[in-house]
Amino acid sequence: MKTKLLLLTAFLLPAVLNAGYSAGRSYYTKKNYDKAKEEFLSAVEQNPKDGNSYFFLGEIEKNAGNFKEAEEYYRLAIEGNTDKRFKNFAYWNYNLMVEQRGEPKDIVIAYKTFYKNMNNHESVKKIDSLIDKLLWTDNQNAQNFYKEGIALKESGKKNEAMDSFKKASSEDSAFLAPHYQIGMILLDLNDKTGAARELSIVAEKLPFYYGANRILADIYFSQNSFSSAEKYYSNCIIYGIITSDTEYTLLLKRATCRYNIKNYNEALEDAVKASNLRKTETDPLFIMSAIYINNSDYDKAVSTLKSIDKLLPNSPQVLFQIGTIYYKQNKTEYVTYFDKLFNAASTSEEIPDKFYKAFIINANYHFSQKSYSQFTKIISAIPEKMMDNQMKINAGKAYLETLNFKKSIYFLSSSTLTGENKLLLALAYLKDNQRDKCKQILSEIKNDSAIKTMALDNKNLKPVMLEIINEDKPINEPVKSPDAILQ
Repeated sequence: MKTKLLLLTAFLLPAVLNAGYSAGRSYYTKKNYDKAKEEFLSAVEQNPKDGNSYFFLGEIEKNAGNFKEAEEYYRLAIEGNTDKRFKNFAYWNYNLMVEQRGEPKDIVIAYKTFYKNMNNHESVKKIDSLIDKLLWTDNQNAQNFYKEGIALKESGKKNEAMDSFKKASSEDSAFLAPHYQIGMILLDLNDKTGAARELSIVAEKLPFYYGANRILADIYFSQNSFSSAEKYYSNCIIYGIITSDTEYTLLLKRATCRYNIKNYNEALEDAVKASNLRKTETDPLFIMSAIYINNSDYDKAVSTLKSIDKLLPNSPQVLFQIGTIYYKQNKTEYVTYFDKLFNAASTSEEIPDKFYKAFIINANYHFSQKSYSQFTKIISAIPEKMMDNQMKINAGKAYLETLNFKKSIYFLSSSTLTGENKLLLALAYLKDNQRDKCKQILSEIKNDSAIKTMALDNKNLKPVMLEIINEDKPINEPVKSPDAILQ
């Protein structure tokens, strides 16, 4: 029984919700607008998403001359659940109410929304017509000079054209079209500063004029004037009727601007939106990762960088960033990424110093793990001037372990050595069949009892050390056997 009651309620609910709307339509048809309004208000109170009732409330207020109230009801109809035929009318009437107020920016936003949501191409014409009207003048003299400038421009006489446009502007200071034309000529002459000066006059008055604002934004962007560029890119995004490809480009450029002026939160929002528009592009991801790193949000930074690595495998910059984050977090995963960085970048003609620092960090890790072959492979790409004394000693040890005795001798002999490390150099000489040099080094440290003991404990150096000890005995003292010397 309970289930049947629930089902019955579910079927009755739409009828209950539509009762007010149906009654309102009936009164509206009979031109009893007061009763119709009462029923429509009751309907939206029961169902705040009843767009059809909002539409007719808008009609009632419009016909009564209450344009402010009508505009609000049409807006609610646009946002609500409204039949397509009523929604289309709601858009038109809403836009008419906005035009009634006469604020150009609001008018452009209204028609842009109409185009975006209903694909109404008449909206584009409305916006273009508004811009043309605001660019123009009623001053006949100004018009004549402007037309003269256009003719001169088309014939290639740019300087004469600019003179005519300036005369047109002087006839009517509110005439914006001449400033736009002068700006375009100056841009063509590669005078970006002059072009920006003229175009900004237009863009400040008409922030919804996409052409002027986009050119101005690109000029400032090319000059690294990111604060100004951000302002005009914002105008393009807010007011422009643009394709998704253009939206991606604008969001990416504005994100770059906002990042450079340290407005990181808004830069991140733009980068995320751009990335959602083009999921296979890496540029937004680079901006996102840089912001996450700046905010010390390393988990998100690594996740984003790994996404880039999938799209752009073995990018040295990406590998470096991931490895650096892991290194800062004391996670040994950095070794894998610094190894990949070495493989990707070690043969490049120009290697940034920060990459060399990563090579050094990774080489030291491999040395600590006795991975001598990998250590020597890495240091072979590191300029010697970037190695400290300890790294040179480690290089000598690693080359000795990998049986490259000449390399071992080279690094050890160019280092500042303590007694113990001198034994390594002596051993390297001995292994390289340079016994005399080995003997010379051992002779220099023979008076250090601790080092001498270490030499005697080494099976390779022991015979040479014993030889030195016997040679130091007086001539009349019999040469002792090695065992006797040790005793």
